[in-house]
Amino acid sequence: MWDDDGAAALVAGATAPGLIGLYDVTDDEPLTRAELAAELGQVVGRRVRRLPTRLVRAALGPRMEFLLRSQRVSHRTFTEATGWAPRVRSAAEGLGALSRAAGPAPVPGPRGTGW
Repeated sequence: MWDDDGAAALVAGATAPGLIGLYDVTDDEPLTRAELAAELGQVVGRRVRRLPTRLVRAALGPRMEFLLRSQRVSHRTFTEATGWAPRVRSAAEGLGALSRAAGPAPVPGPRGTGW
């Protein structure tokens, strides 16, 4: 989620009359972990690799199994209660904006020489 969107959601939740409870606040188009890795890889110009599931399970144990799942949620209930909506619709859109703002990435030099 974009910082400005998060701040606007906080204000909307704090100022909405009669708003009680817990609400999910997210972007309009949540991505799976695989989609996010692909988008991030496109932005940085490299393939983003995730740790193998078996390795993560062995290292973290069954209590951390939730870290291996895509956990997409909806902000529909919060939007209906407050009128809030994100300006940046997805992580893909936000990553693209950050990439354009940062400009082209430096090209690495030969191995062992750094950048």
